[in-house]
Amino acid sequence: GLLAMACARAAQELDAADRVRVLACEMQECMAELATAVIAENGLGDLITVVPKASQSLSFEDVAAAAPAGFDMVTSELLDWILLGEGWIATMEHVRNAVLEGPGGEKLKLVKDDAVFIPQGAKVWATLVSCEEMREARRGPFDALRIFSDDGGASGGVRIAATGVAPAAVEDEDMARQMPFPVHVPAAFGSGLEGGLRAVAEPVWVSQHLIQGHGIISQRVVSDAVLKVDAKVDAIVYWFELTLDDAHTYTNKPEADYFQDHWPCACVPLPPSHD
Repeated sequence: GLLAMACARAAQELDAADRVRVLACEMQECMAELATAVIAENGLGDLITVVPKASQSLSFEDVAAAAPAGFDMVTSELLDWILLGEGWIATMEHVRNAVLEGPGGEKLKLVKDDAVFIPQGAKVWATLVSCEEMREARRGPFDALRIFSDDGGASGGVRIAATGVAPAAVEDEDMARQMPFPVHVPAAFGSGLEGGLRAVAEPVWVSQHLIQGHGIISQRVVSDAVLKVDAKVDAIVYWFELTLDDAHTYTNKPEADYFQDHWPCACVPLPPSHD
């Protein structure tokens, strides 16, 4: 309900509340009920309707009641710490192109052709890092690699193994030790891993996604990473940059100026032979 309330309040500030209706999609029924209650407590119940379903499941009736000609704007937060794991691209593709059919065969586009999307695009960035602790952990027990909080306390063990596979279940220890395992980095450089990660290459962007026309244009690149110093490479750190509109961007890049705790960078350890 937070994004929905932000949209409704923006309409109020623009004296456009009488012309704006917001439809909020929440897949979890209990969360939809909670959002409805919070919205009502904030006096926005007349502007916002919460439906307990994904946007892909919206019916003609759901949309026609709020936007008989289709929606003018779409806001979303379908992003995870590596940007694309929650299905943002597929969802926006559907929203951009969905045509709903009414009981009498009438057609209704979910969004207008000139609808505004926020965010309207994103880039994924990466850089190579060196980390002595990570290198040492590969030589020792599998549970030796840990991520540490800023105060130095261990916030959870991280094991170098295939996703969902415990090291004990891997018969070949050498193979298990070389399996990349993406992990969160609370603060990537200086305090993320004990001893810190050290960037040894200039950042490069590896994919770009723009909502344009009737879909999302995605571009992926393979770039040569130029090492800044002579060092061992132990992992790749990823982050993303969101284009909210033509004038505003948001990034979870290492050492961003503002606090954010639910979109940390992602760290993928490399096989130990990368010198």
